[in-house]
Amino acid sequence: HAWSGVGSLLKNYIMFTNNRPALHPDSCADLAKLWKLPNVEGKTRLNILVMLNPLFHGVGRNHFNKEFTWEYKGLIVGYDPVAVDSIGVRIIQAKRKAFFGEDRPLNPPAKHIFLADTRHNIGTADAEKIELVRKGWMEDSLI
Repeated sequence: HAWSGVGSLLKNYIMFTNNRPALHPDSCADLAKLWKLPNVEGKTRLNILVMLNPLFHGVGRNHFNKEFTWEYKGLIVGYDPVAVDSIGVRIIQAKRKAFFGEDRPLNPPAKHIFLADTRHNIGTADAEKIELVRKGWMEDSLI
């Protein structure tokens, strides 16, 4: 995503605000505010991040290059949207490293996910605190 690094669960509720531009400064640092809106807070029971064939490189709403997608065939599911997005970003970062042969951080960084934890207390982004249960095949799971 051109402003937030990734467009994933935390960004889904942007349609519930009348002031979308206010959430885009500083790499969308305060996207988690969406989850505290009265018409949103407490309404989501399960978060599903679809990673069937994710795009791992590219910026901008009109950018797409099939070369930068892969058949991951995964669903990341959890009660905590921050944890789910955090796992998704870890997978994307691992794919970028495997593809490019070096660490290439997302640009812009997906810092809104970590700020949803540390600034907004929406959930947990710390990989050490996330219980990751894997189902299905493990080959090429990347994390």
